[in-house]
Amino acid sequence: MKFLTQWGWRGLLALVLAMGAAGIAPAQQTDKKDDKIKVSSGENDLAKKLQDEKLPLDKKFEIAQKLLEKYPKSQLRPRFAEYLLGVISDLKDPEQRISQVETFLGVFTDAGEQEMAVPALVDAYQAAKRWDDAFGLAPRALEKKPDNVVLLTQLAIGGTDLARSGKKDYFDQTKQYTNKGIELMLADKKPGNVSASEWADFKKQWLPQLYYSQGLQAALGGNPKDARASYQKGIALNPTDPYGYFLSGILANEEYQELVKQYKVTPAGPAQDAKLKEVHSKMDE
Repeated sequence: MKFLTQWGWRGLLALVLAMGAAGIAPAQQTDKKDDKIKVSSGENDLAKKLQDEKLPLDKKFEIAQKLLEKYPKSQLRPRFAEYLLGVISDLKDPEQRISQVETFLGVFTDAGEQEMAVPALVDAYQAAKRWDDAFGLAPRALEKKPDNVVLLTQLAIGGTDLARSGKKDYFDQTKQYTNKGIELMLADKKPGNVSASEWADFKKQWLPQLYYSQGLQAALGGNPKDARASYQKGIALNPTDPYGYFLSGILANEEYQELVKQYKVTPAGPAQDAKLKEVHSKMDE
């Protein structure tokens, strides 16, 4: 799905990371939802150093390591983790991103931090076309957290793109992940660390894309009726997105071409006239 991938896995990941504390602000400068966070001056100093844009990533990890060693229970710990994953997601080389996520996993060892890194690692695997690694990681991650809607969305869209290119090794998994992601969003299963407004933005952007993936899967499976139904659901959620109309147009054109073939072999008479009406109706569509 070239149109979908131009949104970029890193775009999805950036949105996900923004669902937490997108940056690391000193305690005195935090927003209202963070006003209960209290940290020492030493923690604040480390936070300021971490955000120095000129500082290389290995030095940022050293600062994070200092925080974990001196203040293992720091309330800034999850902010450091989120910030570093955001920096990693901006790296252009996917293999470098994979290496840096692995470094992250060696530094941030709490279960929640390890879970937080999974979408970043899958993102990098997909960007590097390491599909076996991406889909191999998924079952283990989803076994621990089956409602990881971010991971499900990544795999659903990436797996559909892969299937369209002719590689259907993970087609059944992709359909499963797509349907589960849609189910979670429709049931409004908001992740616990996400605000209501952030969750609403996430669903608004990605639920239509999951419906388009579902429709493409149906089309690839030879079920145009189901494909059209999914496309229409996506369009209804975001009528200004041209992609849903583009996909519907492709489907209609394929059906039109088939009707034309049928018309050409239908004997002249009432049956052919009826078929011509079908052709014209499909052309209008």
